Amino acid sequence: MVGARAEVTINQPADAVWGSIGDFGNVNWIPNVTLVQLHDDIRVFQLGGSIVKHRLVRRDDAARSYTYALAGDVTTESAEVAHVTEATILVVADGATASTVVWSSETEERRGSSEGLRAFFQGILDHLKKELEHP
Repeated sequence: MVGARAEVTINQPADAVWGSIGDFGNVNWIPNVTLVQLHDDIRVFQLGGSIVKHRLVRRDDAARSYTYALAGDVTTESAEVAHVTEATILVVADGATASTVVWSSETEERRGSSEGLRAFFQGILDHLKKELEHP
């Protein structure tokens, strides 16, 4: 397994940031996402020409966190595939007017390098920062 972790500090209160990214069924904060569907605890969306399927593993609104697992392609339901990749998004308050978003993941090496995943997450978080600080 390889791990990846990216984070960004955003000059917005944690509750406001969580309000923008905390809805598992809404991934419009991720650039280039289309075709978002939510079926119970499974979300399906298109990202850069690929169909992505995630299963919500756990959610904690009080902690401003949720964890999801890669659930395979749109026809795969196996538990083995569903646990290949697991990622957590967490929003931590940095005082009353700022917050840090942490996106961490564990995945099999064949799915990508630690640095590749970190760079992917960091790019999305950097985009989020720009969107929330300069709407």
